[in-house]
Amino acid sequence: MFELILFPILVIFVIVGEIMEYRKREKDINKASAGKKCFREFECVIMIADSDSEVKLTLFQRATPSYNVLLFEDHLAFVTGFVMGFGESIPDEIEIKDINFACMKYILKTDLLLVNYNRKAKESSQFYMEGKKEDLLFIKNFIEERNGRPKVIDLTGK
Repeated sequence: MFELILFPILVIFVIVGEIMEYRKREKDINKASAGKKCFREFECVIMIADSDSEVKLTLFQRATPSYNVLLFEDHLAFVTGFVMGFGESIPDEIEIKDINFACMKYILKTDLLLVNYNRKAKESSQFYMEGKKEDLLFIKNFIEERNGRPKVIDLTGK
């Protein structure tokens, strides 16, 4: 009898949680792109790891949150939509100039994009992104194109 009452309550909590997460994600996406032109938006799983072996453990667990990655002219923005505050170790935005490199990795039959960047405290950090291979390659090329762009020097003094 107790299970008959508990199951519908659990289903209602899950549905309400999903609705709250969707609304917060949409609100956070609108806030991140307010007044700025977003080139593209992707959905990726982001894993914080210092080495490939840590990523292997994370891939086995499959308890990583899904992010919306927004590409802007000079930065990347990350939106998770979680109400409870998960994913706090990833910054909300990373400037393209702070990214040291981005490279593709193939770990446990999974295509991953490794992004190494400098934190505000001048220490380097990195994370791995999992998603569709063509999306990851687009993000990698986007970063490389912007980091490799020749610097324009204004000689007019204006």
